[in-house]
Amino acid sequence: MAKQPAELIVEASAEALTKSGEAAEKILKGNAEALTESGNASRAAVQEVTKAYQELATKNAKSLTAAMQSLPP
Repeated sequence: MAKQPAELIVEASAEALTKSGEAAEKILKGNAEALTESGNASRAAVQEVTKAYQELATKNAKSLTAAMQSLPP
């Protein structure tokens, strides 16, 4: 028995929705991966800035100590 036009429309719609859902899933997965990579890059940048700040603070503390020790009593 041949399928009725309504059945064909339902099948086509279901297939289109499935493909659309798969496409959306791929997009979301790609966005999640991009967010993970971005987060990793941000974390690495913060760690570098923190290390540079610690090194600068240590250098400044040593310079301050040397300057205070060079003052006459």
